[in-house]
Amino acid sequence: MKIIYRGNLDVYEEIKKELANENKSFLVNYSINEMKKVVRAYFQEAKWYHGKKVPRMEQYMKNAISTSAYILLTTTSWLGMEKIATKDAFDWVATGPPILVASCIITRLLNDLKSHEYAFGKMSPWGRAYLNSNC
Repeated sequence: MKIIYRGNLDVYEEIKKELANENKSFLVNYSINEMKKVVRAYFQEAKWYHGKKVPRMEQYMKNAISTSAYILLTTTSWLGMEKIATKDAFDWVATGPPILVASCIITRLLNDLKSHEYAFGKMSPWGRAYLNSNC
């Protein structure tokens, strides 16, 4: 995990150098912060898995927002949009607007559902979390 994390930071440093010409290198920090959130969330999932713990639905859903990587994808892709992506746009994403949060949840749940049905024929992690919270 460290190798991938370090590699991603190196890529962000290169992007930062390119954006320095436009005085927008500070925007890279938004993506780096989102990447850190994703890494922390994946680590939380690993702790649940290795500890054989099924989280409550609320815990799982809070973590799922980050592990969908949807906000990370948004901020990173905006780095290449030059004049279109403004500081205001990045600030907006950083507030966690409901439309983005909903997109994160939908994409994460659909991904979980399909990948676990295909690979294991078992209930998805959010299905177990829901049952653990409500039964």
